[in-house]
Amino acid sequence: MSEYAGKTRARLQRILSAGIIAAAAVVLAVGGLLTYSVQAMDRVQVESETKLVERKIARALGRIRENMISATVWNEAYTRTLARDQEWMQINYGDYFADYTAHDASVAYAPDGTPIYASRDSEPVTIESERAFISALAPLVGRVKEEARVKRAAQTTLLLSLDAVVTREATINVAGVPYFVSVSTVVPEDSATATSGPDPIVASGMAVSSFVPSLNQDLGLVAPELLVNAPREGPSVSLSDADGKALGHISWRPATPGASRLLGAIPVLLGLLGLMLLALSVGVRRVYRLINQLAENEQALDLSLAQAEASNAAKSQFLANMSHELRTPLNGIIALTELLERRQSDPTSSNMAKTIVASGRTLELVVNDILDVAKIEAGQLKFEVAPFNLVEVLSDTVDLHRATAEAKGIRLELLIPPGAAGVYEGDRTRIGQLVSNLVSNAVKFTQSGSVRVTVRRRGRGLSLFVADTGIGFDRAAADRLFQRFEQADVSTNRKYGGTGLGLSICRSLAELMGGRIGGRSRSGAGSVFVVQLPLQRLCEAAPGQPSAEDVSPSTAEADSSVPALRVLFADDHPVNRQVVALILEPLGVVLTEVENGALALEAYAEGTFDLVLMDVQMPVMDGLTATRAIREMERSTGRARTPIVSLTANAMPEDVRRSLEAGSDAHLAKPIRPDKLIEAVNQALAGEPAPAMKAVA
Repeated sequence: MSEYAGKTRARLQRILSAGIIAAAAVVLAVGGLLTYSVQAMDRVQVESETKLVERKIARALGRIRENMISATVWNEAYTRTLARDQEWMQINYGDYFADYTAHDASVAYAPDGTPIYASRDSEPVTIESERAFISALAPLVGRVKEEARVKRAAQTTLLLSLDAVVTREATINVAGVPYFVSVSTVVPEDSATATSGPDPIVASGMAVSSFVPSLNQDLGLVAPELLVNAPREGPSVSLSDADGKALGHISWRPATPGASRLLGAIPVLLGLLGLMLLALSVGVRRVYRLINQLAENEQALDLSLAQAEASNAAKSQFLANMSHELRTPLNGIIALTELLERRQSDPTSSNMAKTIVASGRTLELVVNDILDVAKIEAGQLKFEVAPFNLVEVLSDTVDLHRATAEAKGIRLELLIPPGAAGVYEGDRTRIGQLVSNLVSNAVKFTQSGSVRVTVRRRGRGLSLFVADTGIGFDRAAADRLFQRFEQADVSTNRKYGGTGLGLSICRSLAELMGGRIGGRSRSGAGSVFVVQLPLQRLCEAAPGQPSAEDVSPSTAEADSSVPALRVLFADDHPVNRQVVALILEPLGVVLTEVENGALALEAYAEGTFDLVLMDVQMPVMDGLTATRAIREMERSTGRARTPIVSLTANAMPEDVRRSLEAGSDAHLAKPIRPDKLIEAVNQALAGEPAPAMKAVA
């Protein structure tokens, strides 16, 4: 076993140990959760008991009030109490409250508030013997007397029965003992018995200590007791007087249903824990054997992975090198031919130059297709979502293929109804690329007739139709047409050329944008490709923007409004230097040309420049190193920042990222187009961030 495999085995063993620890942690967590659940259950039980006690106290006071009203709203009680009939008051107050409502003491008052009768435990007693009870009742009696006076004064007619009675109940402190009491006026039932003076008053109450045992009987509380001082540890309910002053506490021992059930379940839990530990030990032994087998295969797997990574890295490097090697000569071919074509006065020469440019563009499209496939495979294809004018994008895209269609005598049409035109949100570049691939295929495989691009709005998106009158394809070919490197048949590949990547890229782009693509056709009867994209329409076309009716074929002209500039250009390829010089020559630019990054750094240190155009791959010192050195020189000397645009055949996403990280303000991929170069120069000088954050197409 190799050293690496041995390390892998040790690592897996540590993972197994961590798994055992994790299992133990799970057991502890389950135990903790169970304990928490038990405590929560017991806490809920205590809260429920507390609410029941509070409700029991409220009901006790309510019953005292009801019993008091039944004894005081009565003609005979009114006349007998006014007559101070002691025998009657003993039977109907003292005996009634003691025997039927379990009250401990009762007192009757004359209309002026003077105590005239007292009873305790169903026996008449002297007023003086109940002085403590009477003193504690005094504030409540005074309040009832005052409320009765106010009530009588507010009425124009004589109040009788329940309309006249005034009753109050409360908890009071009688010589350190809490009492539930009720105080009520004694009122007549009819006007024949009533008098015009104030009413007599009756008060009765029971010690809370005699109420507490009922909490065990009625609520099932464990060991309830009344505590005058601080409550003991555990649940309790405070007793307060009418002014909120604490008079005592009713405490009890909390019930623990959760803990009791847990104790009863301990034998079962221990049995389950034992079974789990047994299963865990068996599983650990089997996993340990598997670890040994995995460790033996680790070396072979590592070797395979290294080979795959090396193969992928070689492919990526090959694509980058191919991109650079193809774009460098394309830069000279396309850019110089475009400049040459603009200087031709002879139509034949101009058409020849246009043909060369078209051929170069075709080769550039092949390179772009290969690079797009690489980006899609690597998951590096990025989308820039921004508002765009649909008519403008599709018109520009269709116009790219108009010359080719006219050369074949094919009618190329773009139909966008007003209901579909407008400003949408999406990636205009990728949408244009998708439509361009479909139109390019349609023109390529159509010998006569027409190619028509139609747009329709459907629901929350757009449907794009590209229909042609070309050779078509059969159903068997339709099943594989969207696969890479596939065309209708081998003979088509020989006759019409192409890489077979266009439709594959279209499908990937549509799916990555949340849409789909499909095609239908019959051999020899033309084809229709349909693209459905979930594009949100922001608004109709803004005033002044092009519409489908007024857009005509044209090519973008370079903005020649750039003032005279001092430009430093570093590139090791003489053709590239010639191309840039010819593009910038009409603008009156003072161009300083050097062949590598070291000479660029030396020229920058000795001169003053408004802009630096920097190739990336150069001998002696590459462009990225030179760019970093220029930025460091600016920081160390306090020199103003000079815009730097990378001009390079490297167009992969990582190439753009490296350029921007080195300090470039924009990344312009070759082949260089005059209008794009001037646009990048203008934007870099203006400090606009959009192109600087990506490659300028």
